[in-house]
Amino acid sequence: MHKAIKRTALSLALGFGLIGSAAATIQSIEGTHLTFTYDDALVGLFGTPSVSGDTLFFTPNSFRTAGIGASSYSFVSDTFVFTVAAKSGYTLTGVDLTEQGDYRLHRPTGTGDLGVDLTGEIRVRDLGTLAEKTANLQTTAPLTTLGSSTIDWTANADTSFQAWQSTGARVTIENVLDAWTDTTKPSSAFIEKKYVGASFQVTAVPEPETYAMFLAGLGMLGMVARRRLK
Repeated sequence: MHKAIKRTALSLALGFGLIGSAAATIQSIEGTHLTFTYDDALVGLFGTPSVSGDTLFFTPNSFRTAGIGASSYSFVSDTFVFTVAAKSGYTLTGVDLTEQGDYRLHRPTGTGDLGVDLTGEIRVRDLGTLAEKTANLQTTAPLTTLGSSTIDWTANADTSFQAWQSTGARVTIENVLDAWTDTTKPSSAFIEKKYVGASFQVTAVPEPETYAMFLAGLGMLGMVARRRLK
């Protein structure tokens, strides 16, 4: 019996230890009007996020891929998931995703094809209604410039969900980088992601007292108007 009690106590202790360990990975950071929550064990290639105002942003230092040689192909991908909750008196109305980095397409001699590509999306699901909005990343210019120097790139994805009157959402950012060479002589194709920023828009929601004062004001204006008509 004593052994059974000891086993039970050990199981409970381990169980609480596992729960505590899992809970310890959940992080919350405060924006101006929002609270962001994520699992720091799952940041992956994005790296640990930071907040500026109502923008959750990342500055990854290893989110890159390269194709090297006369015939090569490589890609890298990752996904980051977090929740965002509006503070009291505000609702979520939209999000703008901006990503930045650089690339290099170098073909010293010979002919053939080489290139890089960037794809991805932002997916927002309202925690109340489970409605969903998705927007694909679009680069502001083609990633096709050849040369020995790196070229900066920018990509955007914007989505609005003002009609939801959402106070909380689950957000998924998915990214894929590709690089390839198919040339007669050794060449290289390289692309890197250096910044990811999800900027949220919020709308202030009037407090019940504000509505009451507004209705009272309308009532007084109505009384004044009736008196003038008499």
